[in-house]
Amino acid sequence: HRQGPERHQAGDDGSCLRGVVEGAFTAGIAASLAARSAIDMPIIQAVASIVDGKSSPRTEIARLLARPLRAETE
Repeated sequence: HRQGPERHQAGDDGSCLRGVVEGAFTAGIAASLAARSAIDMPIIQAVASIVDGKSSPRTEIARLLARPLRAETE
């Protein structure tokens, strides 16, 4: 079982969070495959952005919650 790299990230209160990120190696790959196949996978895209350090969890949660509601089968 391969684990992701250890990450250090500042928490919302300024504290430092440490831990192993499960799926760090596959999040970006899954997001790339989804984009290449024109499949909308917003949670995978959010996780990849957070793991890659391109976005914060707070930003990605806000982005996900701002998406319009729609049926799961669309």
